[in-house]
Amino acid sequence: MKFEKLQRISNYFVNLFFLPLIFISLLGALGQIIGNFNGMRVKVYAVVVAIIALTFMLASSARGRKWGNKIIGKVKRHILRQRRVYLVILIVLTLLWQIWMVMMLSGTSAWDPVNITRGAMGHAEPKLYFSYNSNTLLLMYIERLVWLIIGQPGFQTLVLVLNFGNIILIDLALVLMVSVTRRWFNHRTVPFLIFFCWTLFMVTPWVALTYTDDWAFLLAACNLWLVSGLTYYQRTWQKYILAGGIGISLMFSYFMKPPLVIFYIAVLIVLFFQKGCQKWHRPTFQASLAVIIGLLCATAFYAGMQTYTHYQHVVTVDARLAHPATHFMAMGMTGNGAYNNADVEMDQSIKSPTKRQKANMNLIKQRLHAFGPVNYLKFLVQKQVNNTADGSFGWGADGIFLIVNHVTSARLKHTLPRVLFTDGGVVRLNSYEYRFYAQLLWSIVLLLLLLAGRQAGWKSQLFKYGIVGGMMFLLLFEGGRSRYLIQFLPMYFILAAVSAERVWRQVESWQKNHRQLEDVK
Repeated sequence: MKFEKLQRISNYFVNLFFLPLIFISLLGALGQIIGNFNGMRVKVYAVVVAIIALTFMLASSARGRKWGNKIIGKVKRHILRQRRVYLVILIVLTLLWQIWMVMMLSGTSAWDPVNITRGAMGHAEPKLYFSYNSNTLLLMYIERLVWLIIGQPGFQTLVLVLNFGNIILIDLALVLMVSVTRRWFNHRTVPFLIFFCWTLFMVTPWVALTYTDDWAFLLAACNLWLVSGLTYYQRTWQKYILAGGIGISLMFSYFMKPPLVIFYIAVLIVLFFQKGCQKWHRPTFQASLAVIIGLLCATAFYAGMQTYTHYQHVVTVDARLAHPATHFMAMGMTGNGAYNNADVEMDQSIKSPTKRQKANMNLIKQRLHAFGPVNYLKFLVQKQVNNTADGSFGWGADGIFLIVNHVTSARLKHTLPRVLFTDGGVVRLNSYEYRFYAQLLWSIVLLLLLLAGRQAGWKSQLFKYGIVGGMMFLLLFEGGRSRYLIQFLPMYFILAAVSAERVWRQVESWQKNHRQLEDVK
């Protein structure tokens, strides 16, 4: 009884934040659909309108509904009978599409990704970039290793190879998410997970841009897989291996994308509530040893990263110049909560870490005072929309986002990836066909998350705590665009899939009851 009561209290507590934040995100997402719809090309617009009109015509008549249900039933039965064949076809087509996108969309940019890649080749520009942005060092080291292995090619070739690597990162993340879903929920949830992940990320242009986002997507799935493994595998040596993996993954996540650590904080919160309703027992030797192994692996990774950074001569790294956390907090309190060059220039002009920290704290106090309580709340509501409402995850929103290779090629100009995701080979915020369909699907995901509020199981609560933690982080620090959500998407997709499966069951139950009533009549 105490266990169930504490579980309800925990769910009520997390829902106090989860439901309002998701509701704001959903309103913002729905508000963007019409703008993207109206921005589409005339021919595409006409086709979409015709499809919508035909769907409503069929749905509005009994004969149309009966015919539609009959067709859907036949297709469903055929796919289920030949599901392995269709799965192989889907995998092959997905890989071919991803390869085509990499070939057509790989290029250069004028923001962080190009700075990291040039740094990996030994041409860091600006020279102190990695001193100010030390959180990009791990990715630069990985890219340099790839560059050395493949024979130190030119920039275009390196970017192409790295983007092919993105295919592995993203697809492997889905495999791990499927494994987590099977362990913690049920096999009926898996198709919904695959659908959301496939449509909103796997077949989108993000595969053609190497940055910390794709790595964070994989690491988030990996963290979920490792933690779920602790409850799935029963042998002691397996738990020791998983504990070591968690230690390494924790530090890898911290150096690649620090907010990924929020998931482990969510794990601790859930454990706190779980253990609060149990009588305290001294930890077993095996549990203590597992914790020690995890801490040792984390410490070893951290020490290795710091030591390598100290002795490497590829790029200049002056730790005294690194932007403090307060810099990103101050930046998140101005404009739309996104990158602010004036704040960066102020930070870089102050060489003393102590004075820089003090200047940022003063800036935070000034901006809070200028807002006042009510206006700051309004600002946070709008920032929540900016952070989470865009289903394209900010494709084209950062500076000169992407200019594809061979941008002037008339032969490549009309290829489908460039037509859908670029404007004459340059990525801008006007890829309305892509943004429209992504916005529709993302709105469905957010609606399903809203419906997940009633799910009080500990595993569902873990996802809710993780999602809330990510949202709170982006509200307090630099955000302003939904690209930062990519690092949390595995939690969004899995929880939305769980919610979708439950909704599907309720619909099936309703249909069954409805048919029984008709038979009685």
